[in-house]
Amino acid sequence: MTATMPRESARLTISRAVWMKILLTLAIVGVLMGCLQNGTALTRTAAPGLQNWMSESNIFTHLFDPILRLKANYIIIQDAVGQRVINTFCYGCATFLTNNNAVNTLVINVGSDNIGSKTAQLVVNSGSLVQINAMRYNGHSYDHNGGSIRLYNRLTINNKTEKTVIK
Repeated sequence: MTATMPRESARLTISRAVWMKILLTLAIVGVLMGCLQNGTALTRTAAPGLQNWMSESNIFTHLFDPILRLKANYIIIQDAVGQRVINTFCYGCATFLTNNNAVNTLVINVGSDNIGSKTAQLVVNSGSLVQINAMRYNGHSYDHNGGSIRLYNRLTINNKTEKTVIK
């Protein structure tokens, strides 16, 4: 004997399946929001407890130029699913974000200033990434070494706006 499910119940079962998929998807989404990297913040705010910290007059020659602008990779997304980076800014880093084998990475309202003149703001080595509303100064916008990349609404000081990228 075979049972036939009424049409209404079948829709309910599909709805539950879809709902479970949504819940599982949300469970693996990571969010990085409202972060600021700025090496000058400690000297400018006179952070309590700091001892033997460099003065602002030599922070560029001791920190930014020899270290951050050459080597600092501010955010690295590695093997993630659905990572979100929102309202985040870095000052003086070589690279703002690198995407390695991470899928469905979404980057919204981000910026970087004074990045190294030969480095990219964004590096996509593999996986998939969408970036919306990005601004930068110096360097170049992106290095695309693999995977898929979509860049919308980019602003570059002195270049005004840059074209949308879909690769």
